[in-house]
Amino acid sequence: MTANRAARSCGAASNRCSTGSNRSNSPDEGRRMRSLRGVQVQIFGQVYNVRSASDPDRTHRVAEIVDEKMNGIADRGGSPDSYRVAVLAALELADELLRLRDEHERYRGRINAKRDRIQALLEEAGGSRTAALFPAAD
Repeated sequence: MTANRAARSCGAASNRCSTGSNRSNSPDEGRRMRSLRGVQVQIFGQVYNVRSASDPDRTHRVAEIVDEKMNGIADRGGSPDSYRVAVLAALELADELLRLRDEHERYRGRINAKRDRIQALLEEAGGSRTAALFPAAD
């Protein structure tokens, strides 16, 4: 999802944000930009027009998550400054992302260890012809 640099400069009084020009610097970028769909979302009381290659329903769900996070921070007595609320929301979401990545890596390690153990047992039981059944998943 991209909101370009223009979204960063949207003021609190603005009801709409421009996502900037559709001019392309390269043929690949031009193709990518043409494949983006415009979607209007509302986050923390502001309406944004964003362009995304994702399904519009997914884009709306992403915006809902950000909106919920920002409203939750504001409801906890945080600063009324929307910029500060956005930064705190970004920090919380980044923390959650890192936690999930760490969890994913732990699961991947456990799965690889189990795969290796199963492969070793199969090789022990049936020789080397079973080695191709479990290619490395790294």
